[in-house]
Amino acid sequence: MLTIHAAKGLEAPVVFIIKADEERRSRDHYGALLDWPPGQERPGHFSVYGPSEWRGYARQHLFDQERDQEARENLNLLYVAMTRARQALIVSGLEGAKDGAWLVQLQTGLEQADFIGLPEMRFDDSVIPASHRDSLRSQAGIQPVNSAPACGGMTVTDVGRRRPSASAEIVFGIQVHRYLELATTGQTDAAIRGDLGLEEVQFSTVRTTARIMLRGPQSRRFFEAGRGHNELEYVGDDGQVRRIDRLVEFDDAVWVLDYKTGSLDEPDLSRRAAPYLDQLADYRRAAAALYPGKTVRSALLFGDGHLHEVM
Repeated sequence: MLTIHAAKGLEAPVVFIIKADEERRSRDHYGALLDWPPGQERPGHFSVYGPSEWRGYARQHLFDQERDQEARENLNLLYVAMTRARQALIVSGLEGAKDGAWLVQLQTGLEQADFIGLPEMRFDDSVIPASHRDSLRSQAGIQPVNSAPACGGMTVTDVGRRRPSASAEIVFGIQVHRYLELATTGQTDAAIRGDLGLEEVQFSTVRTTARIMLRGPQSRRFFEAGRGHNELEYVGDDGQVRRIDRLVEFDDAVWVLDYKTGSLDEPDLSRRAAPYLDQLADYRRAAAALYPGKTVRSALLFGDGHLHEVM
């Protein structure tokens, strides 16, 4: 079970959105009201406010603007939740939900949706033995869902597979990534070790690799100069959320770095880099969109300290 924010960038064959009947209520409380249009050097309005009965009408258009923005952000969050599902999305909630609830919004959208030509999902009674169920299907003229052409001749493919357990190498890479992320934001080793939850011996191995990457003669400047950003998220052309390990802004160029802790036994850096060329090309396209007119360069930073630029 995950929050929607924690599920960004992840996918699953079947996703459940629970408690979709609950309405997000704005709290009637004290706060600050800010109107700062994009591209403006300073806010057009700033004031503090209290409960609604104290606010008057002079700022009502700004409160309406803030409410509309919250509604858009709420829909964006729903979009993120829905698009985590690759095969089936199941939304649950209680009847009688109010209009602002996701359940009502989805029900309204469902009534307007066009499903012609899309695969149909069927639920089977698990109590019926598989052999008997297949016989009943055959008698009814229904073919198995995982191979039957559905409406419009489309085929429902089986995308539900158990993800293999992460190998020790993958886990180690994740730990090194986390160390680099925290170390470059000023966290102490004690704090990083606590975040990783490692014993000293395990943590020492992670720290050694991360420090080689941080302090290498080729890589040092990417952590000591320029303006750095860690785990920078962007949405690719296919709608999926991706993360750039580190992006560094220099006066002459923007660099995109991707960390790799595996395949260190391969002496040829170009061969090490070969599986990641498309990945880095996608990162460069995303960075170029963020920094138009500026040179974007990319490189792989390996766990042994070697830096390999990918053109």
